Amino acid sequence: FHLHPKVAKLMEQRAVMVREGERIDWGCAEAHLVPHYELLHIPGEHRAAFLDGYGWPFAERAALLAEVEALALLKSFDLVRWALDRCPARVTELAEKARQQRYDR
Repeated sequence: FHLHPKVAKLMEQRAVMVREGERIDWGCAEAHLVPHYELLHIPGEHRAAFLDGYGWPFAERAALLAEVEALALLKSFDLVRWALDRCPARVTELAEKARQQRYDR
């Protein structure tokens, strides 16, 4: 296993931040609704098998997917909010992704 040089540099920067007691940019952090977040990235024809594997009741699947979609959209809007404060150059890009996510579902 060889770490990509860009990832290695980023990991080293984070390690230095922790060692030196610097503030961490939590805007770079990411949390998912594991295992539910993955539902958005599983093609529809495979989704039932995925949910069967987790023992999710068939009657509750539509509600689960609607909730995950809503939370993923909220996450997208949170990234836009982050960009407003920390990286204004990315606001347009992230807003478009949030808009697209809303209409793709």
